[in-house]
Amino acid sequence: MGGQAAYDVVRERYEDVRSDLEAMNGWLFENPETGYEEHRACGLLADFLAGHGFEVTPKAYGLETAFRATIGSGRLKVALCAEYDALPVVGHACGHNLIATTALGAAHALAPLVGELDVTLTLYGTPGEENRGGKAEMLAAGAFKDDDLALMVHPAPVDVLDPGFLAMAHLDVGFGGVASHAAMAPDKGVNALDAMVNAYVAVSLLRQQIPDDARIHGVITEGGESANVIPAATRSEWYVRARRSSTLVGLLERVEQCFLGAAQATGCTSSVESAAPAYDDLVTDPVLSSYFRDAAARHGRTMRPAHLGEVHGSSDMGNVSKVVPTIHPLLALGEGVPNHDPRFAELTITDDGHRLLRDGAMMMAETIVDAALARYRSADD
Repeated sequence: MGGQAAYDVVRERYEDVRSDLEAMNGWLFENPETGYEEHRACGLLADFLAGHGFEVTPKAYGLETAFRATIGSGRLKVALCAEYDALPVVGHACGHNLIATTALGAAHALAPLVGELDVTLTLYGTPGEENRGGKAEMLAAGAFKDDDLALMVHPAPVDVLDPGFLAMAHLDVGFGGVASHAAMAPDKGVNALDAMVNAYVAVSLLRQQIPDDARIHGVITEGGESANVIPAATRSEWYVRARRSSTLVGLLERVEQCFLGAAQATGCTSSVESAAPAYDDLVTDPVLSSYFRDAAARHGRTMRPAHLGEVHGSSDMGNVSKVVPTIHPLLALGEGVPNHDPRFAELTITDDGHRLLRDGAMMMAETIVDAALARYRSADD
């Protein structure tokens, strides 16, 4: 089968379930679940795949809301990744409802061709991307180890072929002090909030001396209960990002010194713990990326490379990219509305969102077709 004939098959197959995928996208938007709590979302996706001929393993790799769905037994082993966790408060403002449904659309569209293309197709349901590092935990438990290629797409304000995702550490930081009456016995207290404020200021000042493509940001999640009680305990959550995993280590040491210094200055104790596995920087495979760029052009999208210094957050797909040739392109949705803005969530269920759903599914499926056909040509040569 030639490329155009295969493209025709995947496009027809997508149209067979187009309304189902759009309905699932809307359901996920209406029913957001945060990381490792995505029980209904996980079940919805797994049931769809099981109903369309995939062999589904629930609770895969020891994670309650992960799954593995496979079809075919070919030599070229291809992985698609579906994310479906939402953010607190702003729901699917990162567009993971579209990430999940584009992966399903690509898998369903490609399924009838796996025998002819000599492909084993696996769709991984990967929970907790926003804050738990589900893919990193799945990797540690054996996922992706036999795969030859890995793909997913992500909605964003721009069409970018090779987003510069940063390495990231996710920290849970606490300070311990001694509670006391803030007016009657302030000298008897040790103020854990003072330590937290001191640390926050120190990190803010440190930002002046870090590379342009590094990022540090945090929130205070526990600051005390009453203005009349000196806080005995405070907590905060921090993300520390750097362009490469190798440079993250040094930056992380400097940030941790801010926390240690704040504790010493106020007489508090401190604790700094990893809240999730570290995320690696993303490595985009150039060959797979070229196939995707060509597929995008066939669907009216012009994919550009990331601009020098352009920063696009972090993803645990970076961890996958260090062991499997990977692409994770961004697909444009809306104009100028950034991810994590509540307005971005609304865009995912518009006609433009549905167009992105179709484009993303078709472009990933056609990319896999091209990769499989190129493998045949290489073998013939």
